[in-house]
Amino acid sequence: MLSRTKTQAAGIAFLSRAGHLLMHLRSHQPGLTMPDMWDIIGGVMEGSETPAEAAIREAEEEIGERVSTLEEFGTYESRTVRLYVFTAWLDKPAEKLVLGEGVALAFLSLRQLSELRSYPGRTCWCTT
Repeated sequence: MLSRTKTQAAGIAFLSRAGHLLMHLRSHQPGLTMPDMWDIIGGVMEGSETPAEAAIREAEEEIGERVSTLEEFGTYESRTVRLYVFTAWLDKPAEKLVLGEGVALAFLSLRQLSELRSYPGRTCWCTT
């Protein structure tokens, strides 16, 4: 059973065959954590979801993609959040995805990512 003392979240680091990472720009909604930051596709786990189930649901909600194959990448923790990260290949241009949440989607190189305003702590696992 997963500990619920920290917020449990799950996300997918979608990779293109060119080695770029799909990121979405979070919107500036009232009450949204870390608005106007770039982040991977993902979010908070709901109810009794497993991390993989949450990641798959979030991908469908945020970019309209049903993911069938995930690989575990790692678990990362801050003082308040435990983030389960998975990887998956995505061979579709960002402009062909359905933007269900956020402001924009883009496949970014690690260099591009390092130059953008991203969710604190997220870039650490991108470079491991």
